[in-house]
Amino acid sequence: MVEYSLTENTLTSAKGDYRAQINDVRSYDKEALISRILQRGTLLTRTDILAVINAMEETIVDIHKEGGTVTLPLFSTGFSISGVFKGTDDSFEPGRHRLNITVQKGKLLKRTQQEIHLQKVDFNPAQAHIYRVTDVVSGTDNEKLTPGGVVKISGTRLKISGKDTKVGLWFVAANGTETKADHLVRNMPSELTAIIPSLTAGKYHIKLVTQHTGGKDTKAPKVLVHTIEFTVS
Repeated sequence: MVEYSLTENTLTSAKGDYRAQINDVRSYDKEALISRILQRGTLLTRTDILAVINAMEETIVDIHKEGGTVTLPLFSTGFSISGVFKGTDDSFEPGRHRLNITVQKGKLLKRTQQEIHLQKVDFNPAQAHIYRVTDVVSGTDNEKLTPGGVVKISGTRLKISGKDTKVGLWFVAANGTETKADHLVRNMPSELTAIIPSLTAGKYHIKLVTQHTGGKDTKAPKVLVHTIEFTVS
């Protein structure tokens, strides 16, 4: 079940416009995923499962290095090249062009997307909320992300703080791959400014994880996943 609340849409001039805000969502890393598999009941040990997952990851990486792609129930991959070529005699140059691995939802995730139960809850101003995400390079709001550029996030209770390894500003790809922003230029309750890490082309969501809310530190990390999908090209 996914909980959501409605908050006023400050990005439009029309009065009475509201947008959905996804509430706290738990994110599962590899170890947490293995624990869930074990809870389902299996003859495999934690070590067995970890070995299979690692082997799958390494094999998929090798396939792409060889120029292949994968099509799985969870996701499928592809290749694209970005950059401008000056005529038919021009060739790929790393300084001017970039090879991207693209990721799309597979049929299993597409079907699951339709089966997830949604529950509306009251808007809680004490929770963190993102109102606007500005890609400084392109000058667009809530639309694009430019790798290596600056992203400016406006909202409430956004300050990132805490010692948990999950704390930070994350860019989550369609296949669940998460990339952390290495450097926060500005880290305030009402505004976050960060350098966008190197991201492959595709669709992304922004996730904020912090152990700070309302001027106080919290033991458990709080997670905010922005509902808007961003494009990296």
